[in-house]
Amino acid sequence: MTHSVYTLTRCLPATQMADGLSQLTAFLFQAPYAFLQTFHQPGYSVFDIFDHQQRLLVRVALHPSEPRQSEALTSSPVSQTGLTPEAVALVQALNRLWATAST
Repeated sequence: MTHSVYTLTRCLPATQMADGLSQLTAFLFQAPYAFLQTFHQPGYSVFDIFDHQQRLLVRVALHPSEPRQSEALTSSPVSQTGLTPEAVALVQALNRLWATAST
């Protein structure tokens, strides 16, 4: 039996993709998580974030948007997903990171 992976998707203008990648990477290096970053096509990157027991907590997808499209963070509501408390805390921390980066 496989479980679905909670996925956050962040759309950034191509000119801001490097900044978005560096913000997320810096956050993950300082946090108590392991992560695997994969590049699927130019500008499209996925981070799988694991806890200390190597359980997949959250997947984060970064991809370019049209230059005039506003930055978007899409996901299903955290309260309705059945996430572990550690995963919920991670999602909330990522949302705070991106909220402060957007201002």
